[in-house]
Amino acid sequence: GALCAYGYIDLDDGTDLAGYVERARSALSPSALGLTTAERIEWTGQYELIVAGQARLRWIIPLVALTMLGLLLLQFRSLTEALIVLAAVPFALVGSFWTLYLLGYPMSAPVWVGLLSVVGLAMQTGVVMVVYIDEAFHRRVRDGRLQTRDDVIAAHAEGTVQRVRPKVMTIATMAVGLLPLLWADGAGAEVIRRVAAPMLGGLVTSGLLTLEVLPVLYTLWRQAQLRRAQARGVSIAAVVGPPPPWARSGR
Repeated sequence: GALCAYGYIDLDDGTDLAGYVERARSALSPSALGLTTAERIEWTGQYELIVAGQARLRWIIPLVALTMLGLLLLQFRSLTEALIVLAAVPFALVGSFWTLYLLGYPMSAPVWVGLLSVVGLAMQTGVVMVVYIDEAFHRRVRDGRLQTRDDVIAAHAEGTVQRVRPKVMTIATMAVGLLPLLWADGAGAEVIRRVAAPMLGGLVTSGLLTLEVLPVLYTLWRQAQLRRAQARGVSIAAVVGPPPPWARSGR
């Protein structure tokens, strides 16, 4: 029931709404305007929605990260393999943030939706890559053909090569579907563009990571296990442990 007055502000396209409000709040402080104790300034509209969304993301993002780690542990039964797959996430987001920077898109709720989609895509491709490498690695362990560092590299190269075509096909098909959205027009186009932009950038860097970086990290880990087995005077199978279910067949 208090007396109030509204001031409507229209911002230029691409302006960071939250940043604008923070700057305006410091310039329009109660002391600068000479307000009394019974008077105050409130910022509402889209800014209020953004603040509420950021507050939810503070607990949603950690919850999503813990959930992903838990699912990876259930899949691989190995914390190291789960962390190797999680390493795909920051590399995928590199392309997303560069795309947002080049297009001049500020952080917003649609952008966060696109970023979370990139995280899921990076996890998916990382899991498939590690599964292919695991299968080739354990097959060589089972056949007694893993004695040196070169054998480890050969096993992981075999698994990586098998994943090149499916990975390129995944990137190509998703890019073909997302690229036209950057030039979408009409109702909701502004939201769709901000969802599609980080996904397209993340596709590129995620593809480079899963094909180049993940096998290297995996090789370093298996090489350390091989050195540990040689130092103990046991076979690599004794250090590695039983193979996962997808690598137990003779295929």
